[in-house]
Amino acid sequence: MHAASFTHPRQVAPGMAVFCSERGMPGVVTATEGVYVEVMRPTGLVWRVRYWRLRPATSWERRQLIAIAALHRKSRRRIP
Repeated sequence: MHAASFTHPRQVAPGMAVFCSERGMPGVVTATEGVYVEVMRPTGLVWRVRYWRLRPATSWERRQLIAIAALHRKSRRRIP
């Protein structure tokens, strides 16, 4: 079972791993502005979403972000 969505924008802070129900994927909060939150994936994908569409990432989703970051770094090293 997953944690509930955030109920107040002050519950969301930069650096926090979150899951976005709108996009169906986890990311890391990079900024907040009122009810809007900027979320980024390790690949560089950035999007803005309202805070109530987010929930804290599970431990599995946090591990997924770490694995994606490692894979992205590895693939970037192969580019001449």
